[in-house]
Amino acid sequence: MKKSYKLPKWVQLVPKKKLIKLDINHMTKHGLNYRAKTIDMSGKGKFAFDIILPQ
Repeated sequence: MKKSYKLPKWVQLVPKKKLIKLDINHMTKHGLNYRAKTIDMSGKGKFAFDIILPQ
């Protein structure tokens, strides 16, 4: 994905752990908003967010 797309600096890919890290504080500075879909603090924790793009 890193080679196919130019990702913003606030997106970090961690392929070995199958993770995509988002700096959500930086996202709001560029007109993006987000809302939580899932917040599960049990075990390792599971978090899911919707990203709302400006029109």
